Amino acid sequence: MFRRLCQQTALLVPRVRGRLVHRGASSPTSMAAEMAERSSPKTKYEALALQVTPEWSLTDESLYVALSGFERGEPVTLHSSVTENKMTFAAVGHYVTDDSGNVDTTRDASIGGNYVGVEPMGLIWGMEQAPGQRSGLRLLKKEITDTFKVSLNVHRGHLGLEELCSEAACNPLLTSPFQRSYLAEGVQRIPVTYGKVRGTLFLPEGPGPFPGVIDMFGSVGGIVEMRSALLASRGIAALALPYFKYQDLPKDHKELHIEYFEEATKFLRVHPQVSSNKGIGVMGTSKGCDIALAMAEFIPDVRAVVAINGVCYSIDSNLKHKGKTVKRAESGDRGKLIFLEGGTIACMENAIPWEIEEENMLHIEKSDAAFLFITSLDDQCVHPKASSVGPNRLRKHGKTNVEHLQLPGAGHLVEPPYNPHFLNTFHRFNFGGVLLRWGGERRAHARAQVKAWRKVLEFFREKLM
Repeated sequence: MFRRLCQQTALLVPRVRGRLVHRGASSPTSMAAEMAERSSPKTKYEALALQVTPEWSLTDESLYVALSGFERGEPVTLHSSVTENKMTFAAVGHYVTDDSGNVDTTRDASIGGNYVGVEPMGLIWGMEQAPGQRSGLRLLKKEITDTFKVSLNVHRGHLGLEELCSEAACNPLLTSPFQRSYLAEGVQRIPVTYGKVRGTLFLPEGPGPFPGVIDMFGSVGGIVEMRSALLASRGIAALALPYFKYQDLPKDHKELHIEYFEEATKFLRVHPQVSSNKGIGVMGTSKGCDIALAMAEFIPDVRAVVAINGVCYSIDSNLKHKGKTVKRAESGDRGKLIFLEGGTIACMENAIPWEIEEENMLHIEKSDAAFLFITSLDDQCVHPKASSVGPNRLRKHGKTNVEHLQLPGAGHLVEPPYNPHFLNTFHRFNFGGVLLRWGGERRAHARAQVKAWRKVLEFFREKLM
């Protein structure tokens, strides 16, 4: 049936160009014939149209997708795909046209595919690995100055990714490319070499001064720039700060020195386009979370902290200050790893202790900073009880400068809005390289990322401006 559908489609719509379907020509025609064809009325197939608005957008902005010119009640498939670092990710939504033969994704519900319901951004956050690739891949933008070049295709009938990605797949009726970027026009990307500090500074357009935030990720190592670029696109000067496995930084994070983070804070505080009247902000996810909390304890200029799905002690790292170990490393317990699906996937939520001896806890109650903790309630990497220790500790000490955003259905990898959700991805950490279970349900996770991002922007603007 699928092959017959392809053959019918090939007869009806021989060729696709841009957004509108045009008739293709298998052989040259005379000028007279060409003129006659142009003057003849359009067929119903030539009237088909696909609209994606805007054609270029920031990754935290929503899209408008509309189809027109189809038959009433006709089943159609919208198929989005993007290739990054030679890896392809894709999603499909199944729609039925209205009485006028149209589809509007801001109004109409997908009844199948990678998402269901009225989900205008389901074609983005619903993406998964395209079939035929090795498992454990994750969509990340390495070259932040490049855009995601997304292709949106339209097919008749309700087709799945396996069909659309097979060699027998037929050509789409319509296709429309569009672009998604982390960088707004005018944002500056500046590589940083400041003493021992390495990283990338993103400055919003204009003279400033802007609120300044240090941004860190977890034990993946290296530098991750996407969130910092998007923060700058929203008016916040952001320093993407690596702390190991980058340039001449250490190869691992077995020892971390507070002086490195003090130096990074100083760099941002004295920058002429950064407003430091209210101090500097810090944002950390996973391993980056406990570093952000340590900075709050030891560095007075840190006045606003966003801590995402992490613990309140220095996990896997001896924390040193002025040559002395001030916090001894606590590591996960391999014996408490849970292996799923025949041992191919590791779940470590029970392997990470929630609290340790008091002397090695991070004494964040000593800080005068404001805190925003973000906890995913379906995190299967760091248990929600573990990432709730920090806010509970502050409240126990009578602190009122704390907010705790809890996200039902969200997994560990809370990223900027509309980043696709990945339940398991390959990860190298002190247990060895495995497929790691992050947790989360796709639709709930997508909503959580939008909610968290809005809260982060609101928090930093309120505390640092």
